[in-house]
Amino acid sequence: MLSSKQAAALSDIGSSLIDLGGGLQRLAVADLRGAEEPAADAFNFDAAEIEALWNRLGAGNRHLLIACARAYEPGEDFTLEQMADAAGAAPGSVKARLMNIGRSLKSMGNDFTVLWDSEWRLINMTYSWRPVPHRIIISKATG
Repeated sequence: MLSSKQAAALSDIGSSLIDLGGGLQRLAVADLRGAEEPAADAFNFDAAEIEALWNRLGAGNRHLLIACARAYEPGEDFTLEQMADAAGAAPGSVKARLMNIGRSLKSMGNDFTVLWDSEWRLINMTYSWRPVPHRIIISKATG
């Protein structure tokens, strides 16, 4: 039986592997299309895609994205725990919301890399907003 820390670590590793798989899949598709590398903007949503995601999300998931967009600028690293602090929620709740957002993105044929970059560090995952989704989410918050 795994301890809660071991289970959380395995969950984090699984999430990292999913992110890695998505990146590899995009590279393979780009290679099949004859491109040496995907275009720099290939991983960014456009406004219509953000709108489609936004319409799929409930109020709690929208609140999380808005709180994180207000708290962190593009290029600024943040962790799940920092997301929880920004949203005023428990880390477990944030993880569940991220899973919900991830399922919505997956059903749309995308993954989290369209919203932010992520990097596995020694003890946790860090995230960093991509500029286009950040700007659109901020505009949603301000009306």
